[in-house]
Amino acid sequence: MDEKYNALSCIQGECGSCGNLSLFPRCNNSNHNDKVIQWRRFTDVDIIRPDGLMSRRPILTIQATTFKDLDAYIQSCLYKYKVHTFRQTWLARQFKACKEDFPVGSIVFVIDFAENYAFHP
Repeated sequence: MDEKYNALSCIQGECGSCGNLSLFPRCNNSNHNDKVIQWRRFTDVDIIRPDGLMSRRPILTIQATTFKDLDAYIQSCLYKYKVHTFRQTWLARQFKACKEDFPVGSIVFVIDFAENYAFHP
């Protein structure tokens, strides 16, 4: 993994190179800003389960917005993506270190929860 862009200073927006999102090129051509385009994204939708209870599921939906609105949406998602990537990279490094550095005879437990799952003993 590229350590250069997974530093905490990058994630917190303190890095002069990528903290200001300058590595993500943007189309600044005003001819495109008001053009309506179609694009797809997953949105959470309320559904009624077979047991009658409500639940939320991600559904791929078609969006029709201006290019300017799409750009704003993407920019709003980048911070969450950077944090997710940083956390995933850090956890992968920690797991690798555990597997490689624990002495023979040690036991390493791996409990992998879905992101929205809570552990209640």
